[in-house]
Amino acid sequence: MPRRRLTGFVAAAALAGAGAVGAPVADAATARDGSLALATGGQFVLQPVGGGSARRAAGPGVSIVGTSRGGGLVALSSGAGGDVTITTPGGRVIRRFAFGGIVVHSLDISPDGRTLALTAFRNAEPYPGHLFPYLARVDGRDLRRLRTRTRFVYDLRFTPDGGSLVYAGAPSAGTQVGCASLRRVRADGAADAAVYPAGRTPGRPCVVTLALSPGGDGAAFTGDPDPARPSPDGAVRTAAYRVRLSGPSIPALVQRAAYAVAWAPGGGRIAFSTPAGTFYAASSGTPRPVLVSPLSTLSLAWLRRAG
Repeated sequence: MPRRRLTGFVAAAALAGAGAVGAPVADAATARDGSLALATGGQFVLQPVGGGSARRAAGPGVSIVGTSRGGGLVALSSGAGGDVTITTPGGRVIRRFAFGGIVVHSLDISPDGRTLALTAFRNAEPYPGHLFPYLARVDGRDLRRLRTRTRFVYDLRFTPDGGSLVYAGAPSAGTQVGCASLRRVRADGAADAAVYPAGRTPGRPCVVTLALSPGGDGAAFTGDPDPARPSPDGAVRTAAYRVRLSGPSIPALVQRAAYAVAWAPGGGRIAFSTPAGTFYAASSGTPRPVLVSPLSTLSLAWLRRAG
């Protein structure tokens, strides 16, 4: 099975050594775009995009972060044990709960703040051929499987109206997992259709993690341009791309060697984390990366408010 972000629970500790919390490159024009939320070194870190010092906003054990589209709620998890913590953007804990028997892999919150979306695999399957999507109330009740065409879902995000989700789904057989494409499905499991078919033609990388544009008509994602090619030890296989979801489109490269992506609430910028730190660049035209934080992360979200 591809190693991708399923190795993140171990790699997160290594990423902590990529840099200490410090002052980013300031850009006053980005202040309205709030903060980047990074899960790194087992902690939840808030980094103002427009300048200022980062702060650690939650206790140890965090490796996954997700947020509602408006940024009013943040969901955190260590992955193991199915634990989830819901906080304010500033890190104040609202509630904690755990889904027994699963390991959380990704998180998102609906725009109205009522529903939690997650992907997870069972504790009994440390290297499974199945990574299922689930929905639950944001207080942890009513956990249920989301019906999708594929049984291996790396990541998922609510659409702006909250009625559907876009997910990175791959075919699987046993422990062998294929190339993940982007698909859209209604929250009731109906109308599951491809919006970005990966791997069928050159220049269509397989998807690992994703972020939606504010209007829901575009996606940023990390992808593997050549999953079949052997990778040197320690090399970062995934790069960051952007793609339109409204019609046939070849993804545009945003950054080589990227772990995770996030789209600014204002729509004009895409953030991405690399071995050298976390940056943003314009969401159109030629990317000119601006350093936001020296920290690297496998899980990234962009909050409207600075916390």
